[in-house]
Amino acid sequence: MNLLGSCFCAREIAPAMMERGSGHIINFTSINGIHPAPGVGLYGPTKAAMANMTQAMAIEWGPKGIRVNAIAPGMIDAGMSKPIFENPKYGR
Repeated sequence: MNLLGSCFCAREIAPAMMERGSGHIINFTSINGIHPAPGVGLYGPTKAAMANMTQAMAIEWGPKGIRVNAIAPGMIDAGMSKPIFENPKYGR
């Protein structure tokens, strides 16, 4: 879902955006795609791939009026990051 879901959605809507000559696509990457952390498996590599896909879409679709950008938030205290925030060594 991380990469393929975003890819499929963008490919589905891009033709309509190209037809009208404008559009905006925002993908969510992660700081973990730039600085991998232990214990998160393939999450980081999929987010790195998302950043690369975003750049490729921007290069290809930008001249057709579609702006493609990514947001790469840092870690938040929720879900799979909970064990990291509970670790007293976090933040050193």
